[in-house]
Amino acid sequence: MVKEIGVAAFLFIGIPSYTQSNYGRLCQFMPLCPQLEVSMATMNVSLPDPMREWVEGQVKSGEYANVSDYIRDLIRHDQRRHQSLEEAVREGLASGRSSHKAEDIMRVAKARLQNG
Repeated sequence: MVKEIGVAAFLFIGIPSYTQSNYGRLCQFMPLCPQLEVSMATMNVSLPDPMREWVEGQVKSGEYANVSDYIRDLIRHDQRRHQSLEEAVREGLASGRSSHKAEDIMRVAKARLQNG
C-alpha cells in the first residue's frame, strides 16, 4: 500500500537505520528515492520507565531518527534471528539421524559449555 514517504521507506527495503541528517545523502544514491512510499500502522506500547529511558537514550545517541525507527530495527533483528533458527531446524531435520548416542551428545555439549 502506498501512502507515506520517510526514513521508514528505506528500512522497508533492508537498508540500515539512518538519521534524518543522513536521509538527504542516502537519496543521492537512490534515484528512485522520491517514489519509495510505504504504508505505516500505529501501535501503542507500554514500557516501564527504565525501558522507556533506554529507548530514548538510543534515539538521543543519533543512531536512530526516532523511537519508531529504533523499534523497527529491533523487529528486523528479531525477524532475522527467527529466520536463522528456522533455517537451523530445517538443516538439522534434513541432516538425518545421528549415529551418536544422546548421552554422548549431551556430554560433549556440557564439556563445551564448561570449557567455553
